[in-house]
Amino acid sequence: MILQEERKERATASTAAYWLAMRDHAYRLFSALHSLWPQSCCVHKHNVNLRVDPPISDEFHESLAITRLCFSLEKEGSDPIGKNVTMHSSPALETNLSLQKKKARFDLPASSESGSSFKCPETRKIQNLCVVLAQRHHKPCLGYIHVQQWHYHAHQTRECPHSGNLIPLRAFSVGRNRAGIAPRERCLYSIMLASAVMQLFDTPWLATNWSLDDIFVDSKDIDGQLYVSKSFGEDSLASTRTRKINAFVKNQMIFALGVALLELSYGKDIMSFLEPEDLDDSNQRNALTVYFIADRLTKEIQRIEMPRFARAVSKCICPASDTYDFDLTNEGYRHRFYVDVVQPLQQEYETLFPSVSPYRAGV
Repeated sequence: MILQEERKERATASTAAYWLAMRDHAYRLFSALHSLWPQSCCVHKHNVNLRVDPPISDEFHESLAITRLCFSLEKEGSDPIGKNVTMHSSPALETNLSLQKKKARFDLPASSESGSSFKCPETRKIQNLCVVLAQRHHKPCLGYIHVQQWHYHAHQTRECPHSGNLIPLRAFSVGRNRAGIAPRERCLYSIMLASAVMQLFDTPWLATNWSLDDIFVDSKDIDGQLYVSKSFGEDSLASTRTRKINAFVKNQMIFALGVALLELSYGKDIMSFLEPEDLDDSNQRNALTVYFIADRLTKEIQRIEMPRFARAVSKCICPASDTYDFDLTNEGYRHRFYVDVVQPLQQEYETLFPSVSPYRAGV
């Protein structure tokens, strides 16, 4: 019994470290790209599609946390330049003390990522990313980006979705009623959306009150790979939307996930379920309208969906926390969200499609 408890504690700590590493890498990479563009290039439009990747291993370790980016440079009158890269991280061997004292553009909380074991012999630092992306490379590594005492080595891969093939997930699923959305497709999107929240919470990649309009799907990919798209320019940080939040919503980003799952399940925008009792005394929408609809649909979905999926939705709309802290920066709640939402969605997929599942349920 003691041994089992120790294994469970180690697995919990490993899972927490993995997801925190994924989030911190995404944050640092945004910081680096925002610093590189547009200061070093005023010629191209700089677009980056971050690929949402649920873990595919039973072993969670922070050194396995990698970020896949699809770069697209567009210039009027020229063919777009595209490269798909996998960003591998490693601590910088040499630290400039003057840089340590200088306040960074984005300050991250301390994390336990010092155990990263990635090694790459490439020693070329990327100074001008546009030039590097436009060049032909015979080596897998294009060089590294230095940010906050970390090196991010860009390893090129072949596949790269054409920007014209990426469409918002809402547009991809609009008009498709519940019977028209394949169960495997719905399950797969649900896993990736939950993973996107774990990977991108409190980062500029994904707004707190995000929706299916902010998630893009490769329409030419049979597996429906999802991406979060970002354009980098002077206003890279000015695109986060704000909305009045009501007291019933414990975590807006997770609530948005619950709404997205409901919309995938029903195949309709949540506002199409608006009823008179969801409005205020003046028959106008207010901050509580979406919550009232989501709460009602969450109760209804218990009767029409698989138990694990329905439970995951309910834990997004009405989450539970052992510490009364519903912030994903809290390790305890981050693990609770993984156990209550991410893991059940993965298990649901494996139960329904055991022979084709590319994902593992983890710990």
